[in-house]
Amino acid sequence: MKFFKLIKYDVINGIFYRIYSYASMMVLGIMFFIDFYLNVNILKEDLALERQGATITNILFYIYEGKKPFKADLISEFVFPVMWIILFLFISYLSLEYPIGNLTGHGMQIITRTTSRREWWISKCIWVIESTLMCFFILYMTLWVLCMVFGIDISLQFSDYVNEKILEMNFVQDVSKNEIILLIFVFPVFTAVTINLIQLCLGMFFKKIYCFAIIAIILFVSTYYNTPIMVGNYAMIKRNILCISNGVTFKQGFIINGIIVVLVVVAGLLKFRKYDILKDEM
Repeated sequence: MKFFKLIKYDVINGIFYRIYSYASMMVLGIMFFIDFYLNVNILKEDLALERQGATITNILFYIYEGKKPFKADLISEFVFPVMWIILFLFISYLSLEYPIGNLTGHGMQIITRTTSRREWWISKCIWVIESTLMCFFILYMTLWVLCMVFGIDISLQFSDYVNEKILEMNFVQDVSKNEIILLIFVFPVFTAVTINLIQLCLGMFFKKIYCFAIIAIILFVSTYYNTPIMVGNYAMIKRNILCISNGVTFKQGFIINGIIVVLVVVAGLLKFRKYDILKDEM
């Protein structure tokens, strides 16, 4: 099977035939929107006085805020950013079953019909990227429609008052529109792609349940440690240098994510070239 036919096969079987799974991202988007909307309603009178209503950017800040770095002392209490964790774990879960499942059953026939294992592996890496983009596309479209219905402004402008009162978040410097785009579009998606490619690579070494468990650990550790090494930090706005002086930078995010993507793609390819597809059928 030629490379572009592999790509087409993966899109049809891995996305279109599983569209019901991706539709669940709509449910997640609705839940996030309702949670934000209820919180904003509490501040409705104050917002009227401030003349600065919430926007879709505030909603995305709310979803991707993460948490401030944890201070290990007797006063501080560690609280997981539940919404952030749920979103990235759910996207990882949706990107887990199809490519790893292709190593067994009917997927074995596709591998044997493929002239190059390298092409098969690259096609699965591309599928992971497509799957991740589909998840975010549905999430953003769901929020966009809900904002239209409820009369929430759709723009890159945002309410500082909402950020302060609901998110307990303030930017320590002026934020440009390009930086907002990086915060709410580029790095959440880039980080999710990196995490899902790590998961795909792990699938060459471990069973699916262990792959997902390792990804969960990476995400949980990212919420605890504010370090450039843990990729989850790049998808949390409160860990960015725009919010804290010792935060991660966009440059670090591009470099670290880029290096990890290259390493896991190469490592997975080297492993798959020697992978025994018959052992999973026995």
